Amino acid sequence: MHTVPAGYLRAFAATSERTNPHLWQFERTGGEGKLISVKDASISRGIYTLRTEDGTPDTTIESPLLARGVEEPFPPVVQWLNAGETPEYWQWRDLSRFMAFQLARTPRSFQVFRDEVKRQRVEIGVNEPQLVMLYLAPFFEKWLCGMVID
Repeated sequence: MHTVPAGYLRAFAATSERTNPHLWQFERTGGEGKLISVKDASISRGIYTLRTEDGTPDTTIESPLLARGVEEPFPPVVQWLNAGETPEYWQWRDLSRFMAFQLARTPRSFQVFRDEVKRQRVEIGVNEPQLVMLYLAPFFEKWLCGMVID
């Protein structure tokens, strides 16, 4: 499964008479399509939730960091690009940050990390995949900002 942030999906939502943004979802076999809400398009609950020592959920990563710092700035950049405008420096940074987290935040990347530490016989805590995501994303962002497009 691949999880895509709602802010990204809203940028590509279909125009319809419905009040909430919707996307076309097609079955892999048969090709039947239907409109579904962005909210229902891709759900992976609790993937970024940290756990305290007593097991209490901590959504610090999901709410303040990812929602406000990564996902909210993205749709305006998409609108800017769709209008044919050249992004300002800070908009390139918003785009690079979003893309960096897309590289680091997938359920698959978390599983690859878990598999590798298991193969290396290293014991990790329950929050390690999420913390590694937070550690790697700025490196990915810096790398993406340094890319030159010919």
